[in-house]
Amino acid sequence: VLRIVACAMGGLEKVVAALYEHTMHPAEKVHEPWVKHNEAQARSAFAWLDKIEASPWLARDGLTQADVTTVVTWDFTNIVAPWLLANNAYPNLNALRERCNELPAFSDTLPLASVDQADPKLPEAASNT
Repeated sequence: VLRIVACAMGGLEKVVAALYEHTMHPAEKVHEPWVKHNEAQARSAFAWLDKIEASPWLARDGLTQADVTTVVTWDFTNIVAPWLLANNAYPNLNALRERCNELPAFSDTLPLASVDQADPKLPEAASNT
């Protein structure tokens, strides 16, 4: 369980690092090689996770933190960097996401409003304070 959680968190950290580069720096200061490096590491984490055959869960016989962390990472990535998940590159993770998001604990907490869509832009009023 811990190895899976660590890998999912590592992938999430790389997605966030790439996102941060684009959202917190002016366009002329974005270092694209750093973005590509982080995106490649995120893809590597997703590839490793995708090789785990869920039956139906990633570890053990029931839902664990491994499943929760992986699906939350997956859902977040799908919002902020969907190109990393394009073309059904990770079919086992897609299937896990679908299974988990059928459960109320997941489906009841999916982002719904624009403010929940991990939009990294700061509100205008907040940037003036």
